Amino acid sequence: WAKISEAHHVPMRLWMLCMSPSQAMIEAARKENGPHFDKSVQVYGNTVAAAALAKSGPVVLPVGSILVKEKGKQVGHTTTVDGLGVMIKRAGPKFQASGGWEFLFYPASGDKTKTHQVCAACHQGVANHDHLFGDYPEKRIQVAQHRP
Repeated sequence: WAKISEAHHVPMRLWMLCMSPSQAMIEAARKENGPHFDKSVQVYGNTVAAAALAKSGPVVLPVGSILVKEKGKQVGHTTTVDGLGVMIKRAGPKFQASGGWEFLFYPASGDKTKTHQVCAACHQGVANHDHLFGDYPEKRIQVAQHRP
């Protein structure tokens, strides 16, 4: 697995977003939240996703790509992981409405279908960016429009 983003300290409102926040967002949140700045996020990708993201120019991640967002609580230099948001690029019609992406969260909250629907609905807002929020790897990716 490759780091797609560096770990970022963020307040709860940014931690809840499914994106790696920009440096400007982080600095504004740090000023706003002061010592209540103890959440962290970091994004990883499997070798398929990392190879696609390493290419220059716009990219649509291929089937088999997996992105994992590690969400945790930061205390000093130690992170306790609270959960993992997972996106898996699948082939076939089952996830066609979400650009081929299956969305999961661990620990699971019960209904895997409901989790997928909630995440997919939010990510629909960035369908023209292959359903990805943020710039991965940081400061480089410009994702092309996904065409199923």
